[in-house]
Amino acid sequence: LPEYDRLTGFVDKSINVTRKIMTELHPEVLDILGFSKAARVLLRKFEERTGVVTKFQSNVRDINLPQADIVAVYHILNEILDNIEKHSGATKVLVNLSKEESRIKLEVIDNGIGFEVQDIPQTGKYGILGMYERAYSIDGELTVISQKNAGTTVLLEIHGSTEK
Repeated sequence: LPEYDRLTGFVDKSINVTRKIMTELHPEVLDILGFSKAARVLLRKFEERTGVVTKFQSNVRDINLPQADIVAVYHILNEILDNIEKHSGATKVLVNLSKEESRIKLEVIDNGIGFEVQDIPQTGKYGILGMYERAYSIDGELTVISQKNAGTTVLLEIHGSTEK
């Protein structure tokens, strides 16, 4: 029955799309591994896909935040990596997770082509604007430091604690 086959194919596709959306909204890997290990997995996949050499450093075992905040931090890291892949021409990326006093810091440094930060509002770089909004939503502060031909550093600072 071709109609039955077509209908089951449509249902299968719908289920797969729904799973993908759910995973993107709340990556299951965070629940299973925690942020630090999930970030390492994300970096490994990024490196395999792009050939960009990545390094993850941390002076903490993991971050201790409300789950919704951890998801937001993960999405910010993912967006940073997407921007590096699409725009930077970088060959190396360093991700540093640290705890200083009562602040958690996630710093991502690339050696790409950079850009003029003051041009962000005029260029319609919605990925970066979305990162600012996510950071704000978790009472965090996002700083982007970049210059043409000098790479980019994105620093996310949030109040929270870590598990050493």
